[in-house]
Amino acid sequence: MKKTLYFVSLISLLFVFNSCQPQLTMDEILSQRPPYNARNILEFRIPSAPNVYNDVVLDFVAVPSTKASDYGTKSCIDETNKIIYIDMPKHVIDTAMVFKVILGIGAHCEPANFSAMNLDSINYLTVIAESGKTSKYKIVRLKKYMYTDSQIFTASIPNVIDTITGAPAKSSFMISSYNGTWSLPYDAVIYLPITADSTKLRISLSLNNATSYKASIYGPCNSEGPFGESLTIKNTQKAYDFTTDGPLYDSTLVYSSYKVPVTYNAESGLGVSFKDGIIFRSISYSGTTFKYYRLRLQKSNSSIVNKFKYIDPANMSAIKIRKQRK
Repeated sequence: MKKTLYFVSLISLLFVFNSCQPQLTMDEILSQRPPYNARNILEFRIPSAPNVYNDVVLDFVAVPSTKASDYGTKSCIDETNKIIYIDMPKHVIDTAMVFKVILGIGAHCEPANFSAMNLDSINYLTVIAESGKTSKYKIVRLKKYMYTDSQIFTASIPNVIDTITGAPAKSSFMISSYNGTWSLPYDAVIYLPITADSTKLRISLSLNNATSYKASIYGPCNSEGPFGESLTIKNTQKAYDFTTDGPLYDSTLVYSSYKVPVTYNAESGLGVSFKDGIIFRSISYSGTTFKYYRLRLQKSNSSIVNKFKYIDPANMSAIKIRKQRK
């Protein structure tokens, strides 16, 4: 009984003692822990937005890698030897590159995030842990990156405009579903008013600049186009041929000399006979990717197309095109 009373008394004293202690704030609790020693880099990035004047259109990112084969060949971080490899295309200017890093918990770096760094010469990034300990990383800029795509994103006809918005007739390219020779080309269909002169069209093509930067466009192809052989083969293997792939594309030209074929079927719209079109070919900046694109045109009397107005290219300078409403 005495032992029980003694134990109860001890518990009571401890409870009273703890009740008298002031409550610690979270900052006070955290201040009692030892400082973090983390001084590693989780990610090193050259972001596109702050480097737009340096011709950077993609984010180039390096993260830690344990594969020795990656070192010196691609963007990565060699944590053991404290080396950051960042790979960018050859044409990107090295000077004043803005960078961003993600660091271990509690760490900061010198120079600081979003500073401009000259990668033309050997540079170092010092990571300072909360404890004050440091790690020094060497930054090595590689020039092996290549733009391997050649995607033509949209097609438009600048001299066929929407009378309400002032915007040109426009369409995006998609993979064709036709199962014949045209099993692989990227297709776009633009509907034109019945009054449009198909021999006086201005064709404007836009690339997907992020993935297909500095790609080249050729065409239109000659009057026969690339008929007679599989586009599956041509798309990946055949080299550029001036006689069939056409000259370097120029958006300022009027393509009357190419006798732009227009298929008109007001009832069925896109039918089996709707196979003709203007053929363009794109080649990636690295010369590793080749693609064919077909722009198909259809005249129509429908109410949708009637809102478009054809303008003779010879008189375009005299036409005031209304700006698109925001």
